[in-house]
Amino acid sequence: MLKTIPDFWYWDYRHREVRFCAWQSSEVVMCRISRKAIEDRYGDASSPRSYVQVARQHVNEICNRFGGLLAQGRYENDGSVLLRPTDW
Repeated sequence: MLKTIPDFWYWDYRHREVRFCAWQSSEVVMCRISRKAIEDRYGDASSPRSYVQVARQHVNEICNRFGGLLAQGRYENDGSVLLRPTDW
C-alpha cells in the first residue's frame, strides 16, 4: 500500500503536473500526475493550486492507480511514476 507524505504535494510548473512523494515498502517514490490526467478525470481546475487540491481530494483513488503502475514496474527513466490520462 502506498502511503503519501502529506506535506510534499506541489505543482511542477515546468512539466505542468502535480507531484508528491509516497512510501512504498521502505522506498520513497516520486509520484507525478499529468495536468491532462487530472482534467480528464476530475474536470478543469482554475489554477495550479486547484490541481493540487483536486488531486489531494482524490488521494485514495490516485494512490490505488499508482499502486497498480508500481506493481507493473511502470517507472520513468528518472525513477518516478507518471499517471497519464490513459492510466484510468
